[in-house]
Amino acid sequence: MINHVILIYSSENYKYQTHNIHDANKCDILITFIQEIDLKIPSKTLLYMPDWLVTFQKEVAGELILNQDAGEVIHEYRKRYGMSQEELGELMNLRRESISRIENGSVTPTFGFVKKFINALALIEAIRVERAQHNEIDVYFLENLAKELGFTREMPMRLMKVAVESYDKKLIKIQKSLKEKKA
Repeated sequence: MINHVILIYSSENYKYQTHNIHDANKCDILITFIQEIDLKIPSKTLLYMPDWLVTFQKEVAGELILNQDAGEVIHEYRKRYGMSQEELGELMNLRRESISRIENGSVTPTFGFVKKFINALALIEAIRVERAQHNEIDVYFLENLAKELGFTREMPMRLMKVAVESYDKKLIKIQKSLKEKKA
């Protein structure tokens, strides 16, 4: 295990955090990814990306990079959103077998994969929040958010099914739990 001190830049100040990282390359990836989020994105005007979503991306990035087993984190998020390995593979333009190898730790995800995965999760989360806050989902907003995240206009439509189904399942589970408490 390697102990690294990582300089993390945020818009408020500089923070030093010490993390135990098992792979020295992950330290460089984390710094690069945080710079990508904190330094490059604010340099262009974000019209559609809410602050809470940027925070969500940073939290997921931290989990992925700082965890010994990034594949396990990917597996947990995939399951949380009710996706099969095949569905995640389609979103990431990979075969199911590649997703399986990433999740079981035999292959380390690339920086490009991690970035796209985090952006896909952010888009799913935005769709879920839209679903929770409104009866109708603002497709225009989601298409523009997808563009800011580097996706095609079709990506929100592909993620809509995953996001809405996972949200509805969670809602049903909560409603069922509340009914059981009343009884």
